[in-house]
Amino acid sequence: MSQLDIQKFREEYRRSLEWDRPFYFERPAVFSPAAAAQENHGACNIMWKFISEWIPWQYTNFIEEGLSFHETAYLGDWSALTKFRIKGPDALEFLSYYCVNNLHKFNLGQIKHAIQTNEQGKVAGEGILYKISEEEYRYSGGGAYWLSYWFQQAKRNAEARIDSPDEFVFVIQGPKSLYVMEKTTRENLRDIKFSYTRMTKIGQHDVRILRTGVTGELGYEVHGPSEIGNDIWVAIHEAGKEFGLRLLGGRSQLISHVEGCFPTIGRDFWPAASTTGGSSKAHKLDTKGGSYEWSDPSELMRSPFELGWDKEVSLDTHDFMGREALIVEKNAGGPARRIVGLKWNSEDVIDVYAALFRAGPIPTPMELPRVNHKHSLDPDKVLKDGNVVGCSTSRVYSPYFRQMISLCVIDKDFAEPGMDVTVVWGDRGGPQREIRATVTKVPFKEDKRRIDVAKL
Repeated sequence: MSQLDIQKFREEYRRSLEWDRPFYFERPAVFSPAAAAQENHGACNIMWKFISEWIPWQYTNFIEEGLSFHETAYLGDWSALTKFRIKGPDALEFLSYYCVNNLHKFNLGQIKHAIQTNEQGKVAGEGILYKISEEEYRYSGGGAYWLSYWFQQAKRNAEARIDSPDEFVFVIQGPKSLYVMEKTTRENLRDIKFSYTRMTKIGQHDVRILRTGVTGELGYEVHGPSEIGNDIWVAIHEAGKEFGLRLLGGRSQLISHVEGCFPTIGRDFWPAASTTGGSSKAHKLDTKGGSYEWSDPSELMRSPFELGWDKEVSLDTHDFMGREALIVEKNAGGPARRIVGLKWNSEDVIDVYAALFRAGPIPTPMELPRVNHKHSLDPDKVLKDGNVVGCSTSRVYSPYFRQMISLCVIDKDFAEPGMDVTVVWGDRGGPQREIRATVTKVPFKEDKRRIDVAKL
């Protein structure tokens, strides 16, 4: 590098410190499209790697951010989600074979929670799929690489590709989210039904708005080309100040997933895509993390029925990979295990923290609100009368409920709300503690995503 190049770099870096300018020449894929605006508001200057991109760990604190979608709304960054676009005459046929959903009833602009399974009927990926035109579809979420892998295995009259870095995904969730987005777009958005999408404008930019989300509250997503991501983030943030909009960092990102019972790939179950070339390798499996004892990753894979996604599975309308296995499971009376919630006994949880100030073995740290600084599945075993009856995942402190909660796949005989069980806390090979817990129905909170916005 010449002295002139060095001088130019230093000048660009100096200018990057101005809040309204990007701190890179051209945005590398490892940073969010809104990295410049986010950097200006991060409270602790710690970054968290979300799949393939770095986003702020937190903006204020996890209590405030964890309550935001209950009280007002938050603006969060999910741009790191893998994205798959397919277009052509064979697009629908391809998607139909690799998704359990009935895609032949698919309106323009409609969004579906699309689920893919392997031949054993275990979830390989899941995310949102929306229909752009009669022959064009876009998918984002875990499973994009699975779809891309199978698309490449045979010739089809369609074009498809992974284009994750090309588009941002910003999420606005909470009871004030409609007001935030109407002020941002300067448009009435009450025509958008739940699980539908259409185009709109923010300033002079064309963007796509989706009514969806993973909080159990009214919410929206905004998708658009990465080159305008910073402008869009700033516009939403500025418009939202009037309504108490908060920025959501990685530390609190998954609190709502547990409260609303949205099982997360790589955190609540192991993706079946890992058995083929369709895995993105975005997830890690700590062989000693958590107390649940397993010998093969397949023991941590789940069917859609086990995860409570029965309504998305259409066994009678089309053939798809894993269909026969799911028919067998359904004909056997449904899954042997069901997803439930667990409310952890607060006194037992407090005692884990108290142990840090007493003599004796120090238990595995129970970080707050949860251990989400690593993309890892750390399952804990659940006991009833000393026998293992379930697998607890995504232990999290909920500021809303003032309690430690988790999701749990449990033997159906013990899935009744009110059942008392025991969670074994602590990694295998280390000190462990028994935590009393109570089975509860999920979601933990009322699902308000489908609220009639015309009445607001």
